[in-house]
Amino acid sequence: MVTFSIIATSLVSFIPSLLPVRQRVSNLPTSTGKRSKPMLSILEDGSPKKLSLTQIGSKCGPVLERHYAPFITPTDIDKLATAGVNILRIPTTYAAWIKVPGSNFYSGNQAQFFKNIASYAIAKHGIHIILDIHSLPGGVNGMGFGEGEGRFGWFNNVTNLDYSLRAVDAALAFIQSSGTPQSYTLEPINELVDNRDFTTFGTPAALTENGVA
Repeated sequence: MVTFSIIATSLVSFIPSLLPVRQRVSNLPTSTGKRSKPMLSILEDGSPKKLSLTQIGSKCGPVLERHYAPFITPTDIDKLATAGVNILRIPTTYAAWIKVPGSNFYSGNQAQFFKNIASYAIAKHGIHIILDIHSLPGGVNGMGFGEGEGRFGWFNNVTNLDYSLRAVDAALAFIQSSGTPQSYTLEPINELVDNRDFTTFGTPAALTENGVA
């Protein structure tokens, strides 16, 4: 069994980095997750090359929509299937499923674009989809892909937990209404780290007793 992780370069809700480097053995970037590097300019008005999309206000949504619509195509899925891939892990952020007051993540048509590519992969190739909620409100590991650099606000926060459960409910509802719920697995959280010492990352010490309280 070949497993591919389709890691998003942030279109789906946030501040992306448009560095579409495809690595056969590890990651294929899509529009459903994010990395923390500054975005290369994709605007048409001469904006700076390094730019946080949250700084462009109402232009953010249209820019993201134009980018992620064609970012991963059926042809890409065909190539993966030809290579023997039968599982695709597709990261999203919570903003693909819910809107959180005060969040600077973009919420738009992410779920529909996710559906388009996942449905094609399932119907055409019988590929199993892992729907990964890669970040949660407040930040789960202090890194960009956990919500934002230096953000650990998910831990011990009842409000953020409530919104997280709403995101999980929305993702489950999506799976249940897909017509092929047996073709999905839900990953509700990714890489919990509350230890500020990043040398512990990837070890049991990365999550403290306070973090699991």
